[in-house]
Amino acid sequence: VTAGFLSLLASRLGAGGYVYVVTDWEDYAEAVASAGREAWGLVLADAGIGAVPWRPETAFERKALSAGREIREFVFVKARSL
Repeated sequence: VTAGFLSLLASRLGAGGYVYVVTDWEDYAEAVASAGREAWGLVLADAGIGAVPWRPETAFERKALSAGREIREFVFVKARSL
């Protein structure tokens, strides 16, 4: 995920649309957060550790948790009409 890709997604989203990113890798989480700060048209609405109640747990997530890695989630919301 890059700032350019997030900006492209933002240009295709309607008002209130969002991009949801989940990772269990620390380096990737840092890169996602950085890209989100640079992306045009999106605002980081939430960043947290742990699963949201509406998202099912995946096999990849179970594997990461059993290996001791934290799950990081990012919700970027379209800030304005592009």
